Amino acid sequence: MEGILRSKFLPRVRETSAAPVQETDRIIEDIKAVLELMDYAERRFNLEQDEDLLEACIYENKALSARYRYLIKMAKRKGISYDPAHGIQMEGVYGSWDK
Repeated sequence: MEGILRSKFLPRVRETSAAPVQETDRIIEDIKAVLELMDYAERRFNLEQDEDLLEACIYENKALSARYRYLIKMAKRKGISYDPAHGIQMEGVYGSWDK
């Protein structure tokens, strides 16, 4: 599981050190990544049969949910809204963060 998280977040960290990315783009990309990980964790939970691994899936989903709430709060504080049909909007009505 750590390998999955590292593969999702570490490549982005290396890219940002090479070429600066705007904070708005970073927040939106982080939200998309967390949503993707949450979807993966839910699918894994639905397929898992071992009690210990089910418990691990539950805790992973709770941690990802907390990260998602944090990122949404950051986006709202910065006036970022995102509508997949229209892209990034600043100081606007908040759109859906779903994929």
